[in-house]
Amino acid sequence: MSCAALTIDDATPEVLRVHEALRGRGVGATFFLDAQGLAAVGRDNLRGIAKAHEIGSHTVSHADLTKLPDDRIMEELTNSKRALEEAAGVDVTSFAYPYGKYDERVKGLVKASGYALARTVDEVGAVKEADPMAVPVTITDYSEEADPYGKMARVVKGLVGAGEGAIVLVLHGHRIAKYSAWDKFIYIVDFLINNKIKFILFRELKDCIKLWY
Repeated sequence: MSCAALTIDDATPEVLRVHEALRGRGVGATFFLDAQGLAAVGRDNLRGIAKAHEIGSHTVSHADLTKLPDDRIMEELTNSKRALEEAAGVDVTSFAYPYGKYDERVKGLVKASGYALARTVDEVGAVKEADPMAVPVTITDYSEEADPYGKMARVVKGLVGAGEGAIVLVLHGHRIAKYSAWDKFIYIVDFLINNKIKFILFRELKDCIKLWY
């Protein structure tokens, strides 16, 4: 693999610990945040995160967009984008579907709302090409098995040196905390660093994979 994109979902207090761990290693990530949770992060903290990382939208209320009418979807998309841009002081051009739920209707509305890229949770291993409005990922930490971060580490180790493409990881600070897996999270990051994998922001994926424009 030529590059890796770390994506962190949900506006919870644990994102601050993720930010600090990555900042100490000079690694940038993309934080997909739901606007309703910004108080848990804090405006000053959010601006600090935005200086080192990319801020992406995860809607206002972390809603399953496939279950909403068009007008409600547009509210979730545009209001979250506006709130994040105002709070963080940066442009927000990347989006992540809550629960990974999307369809053609939702994809079209995401694009119409001004987002350039949208991430799913569809696991494909090495990411080599993608629809910009439905970018798949390598692996998520959603697994309910006893050691989801051990599984993620094994997948990452198996892909390094396996050819072209990107490693795209989906992580949640609150899940890392739930599994007491901070050491394993850092192990994955350090493994990628030691193997000279280039870290990119989600918005930079076009530099590593083919997008179907």
